[in-house]
Amino acid sequence: MGYRVLLIESINDRLSRDRAVAMANSPQLWGLAVEHCYAVNPTKEDLEGIDDFQGPWQLAEYVAWEARGAPLSYAELINVVETKLRDFKPDTIMLHTGIVFHKHSQTFIRVLNKIKSEYPHIRIGYQYSPSDEHLARYPVFDFDEVTCEIELKLFGRIPPR
Repeated sequence: MGYRVLLIESINDRLSRDRAVAMANSPQLWGLAVEHCYAVNPTKEDLEGIDDFQGPWQLAEYVAWEARGAPLSYAELINVVETKLRDFKPDTIMLHTGIVFHKHSQTFIRVLNKIKSEYPHIRIGYQYSPSDEHLARYPVFDFDEVTCEIELKLFGRIPPR
């Protein structure tokens, strides 16, 4: 299986960076070229005082970004994704349904709908979890054999159809 996968992640944080390293070193993913793309890239200013965060470390960078009060911008997200599409030329997009996705899911869906309308040949899948069962109703997502195979390799499960 030789597929080019653009993995859209919620936030460029320590957890995502650790996941990228683990994926790069996983024999299970050999044959997949995976490029990571982040909806949110916290700035140095966002992260000032992060060492004092009193909560789960996985949320520290998100909470720091969210504290700015800036919503996830459709224009910024579509720009980031389209740049990766031009540079990496994936045949598949996978959505990691992290915290930013859950807080701004309609922005992500709008971006994916635009991508699907302009690149109908690109398969689009997502990381399934029971809280995301409603995503199956969006026609932007593909449920073909290849998409499910990639979802299983990346995320360990496939969405119900």
